[in-house]
Amino acid sequence: MTVAIEMGQTTAGAAAAIDLEELLATRLLVQGNSGSGKSHLLRRLLEQSAPWVQQTIIDPEGDFVTLAERFGHLVIDAEDHTERSLQVAGERRLTVAQFQLSTEQEPMEEFEPIRDFFQRRQAKWLDAQTTTVQLLTECQPAERDTFVFPGQKGVAAIQCDGQRVGYINFSINPLRDRLYIGMIKIESEHQRRGIGLSVLWQLWREHQLPIVPIQQYEASGPFWSAARRRFAEAGARLEEQLYICQLDDAKQRWQHLVPESEVDRSIREYWEWGAAEHAAGRPAGPGIP
Repeated sequence: MTVAIEMGQTTAGAAAAIDLEELLATRLLVQGNSGSGKSHLLRRLLEQSAPWVQQTIIDPEGDFVTLAERFGHLVIDAEDHTERSLQVAGERRLTVAQFQLSTEQEPMEEFEPIRDFFQRRQAKWLDAQTTTVQLLTECQPAERDTFVFPGQKGVAAIQCDGQRVGYINFSINPLRDRLYIGMIKIESEHQRRGIGLSVLWQLWREHQLPIVPIQQYEASGPFWSAARRRFAEAGARLEEQLYICQLDDAKQRWQHLVPESEVDRSIREYWEWGAAEHAAGRPAGPGIP
């Protein structure tokens, strides 16, 4: 969805529109002499974008107070900047949050275009962050007795501008409904540059599966929290970490897909043969009464 807000007309009489998504992805400075129309332009921009974006207006001259009557803005007068006025603002925000929670199971259709707009905007931002990061990935079937067997495991070298800066180990369960992160390692001199987030986003874009970290280091907690927030804003899923002690329970979901091993099959066939011999009244092999 592209939201075009109409700001006026061109000299040719055509509508002069601004792409709201492009506008929100950058910054805007309106500069001009007194009386040149700065306030008029900003008012038009606020009026046209009010149905689509949440607005916070700092208005020392009181030029935009009347917008509250039309769009329901909460006005806090600087002269009445008391604890009670802030409490009112907080209560209003809480009411909005409770309303959103109460309608979570049955989202109102008129909110969905707004949600989709911001999710696409965040996804576009994340896409832009990944342009200098490349993953050189190798995938192969997971070994028997490993967590995701008979799924896949992968390892990827992480490059930034052609330079190797780390690696990531991941796996995909045989149900193909989760991608698990075993280890993500970025060399210290390349940390805090958004590379880790870019790697996770590339995996999401490629596989379109919820991502689950497996028992990461405590020191990496802030990274995962920030990444989880970024993913949620883009409509993607980065789930809470899975602890080692939870792996056996987690893999029960795909045990019906685990093929019988050669050893297990031999043992089963032996006991089945012994039972058949016993039923026929013939002596069976060792270990069979």
